[in-house]
Amino acid sequence: MLLLDAMEDAPTLYLVLTARALLTRRDTYDHLRQLRRAVRRRWTDARWAVLVEFQKRGALHLNLLTKGVPVYDLEELLVLVRERWCARVDAEPVGQWGGAIADELGVVKYVTLHFMKPGQAPPIGWRGHRYSSTRDYLVRPASVMRAEARRSLRLKRLLHRGVDVQVAELELAYAEQVEWSLHGSAGGVDVGRALRDDARRPFKFARGDASAIAPSGST
Repeated sequence: MLLLDAMEDAPTLYLVLTARALLTRRDTYDHLRQLRRAVRRRWTDARWAVLVEFQKRGALHLNLLTKGVPVYDLEELLVLVRERWCARVDAEPVGQWGGAIADELGVVKYVTLHFMKPGQAPPIGWRGHRYSSTRDYLVRPASVMRAEARRSLRLKRLLHRGVDVQVAELELAYAEQVEWSLHGSAGGVDVGRALRDDARRPFKFARGDASAIAPSGST
């Protein structure tokens, strides 16, 4: 989802926030909200996506893919972020880092793939969202972008299996038109069992089971 978004509206800066204190994800929400207010007073279009990374000792690293702040304002942004963040949490200015993004897709891909590594899995018992973003970060609503990301992954798998691009697109278009429904018992008839019996009938007939000739439910 973030890669597809970056193809249309790439982030310009990359920030990393750390703390000596073992912050919970819930703790970070208000800190980030207050930090963004301060940032937006200077850059009104500032927005970011946040991905949580875990240190071995259990502390959180917050990776912020940032849009709306010019690259030439990086140092000014870092000064503001270090001042406000360290005033709110137990952290040192030197532990807060920022950089310009030269290869937008490369950075986003690295961050998202690194984020998915088994070594970055949350500690047992950890609760919270590892990804969040400001409402205006994505080019389209998150629900729409997730659907686009799922379709992109399905297309990628088909192409990886050697399916022609046009054929793969047709398969996806057909799959998107299929509607699934859940059937339960109705009118005293176990619909699920009837469907299973119908599916088994050809195999019963091949074994010479005469009862398989009649449709399920008939006499």
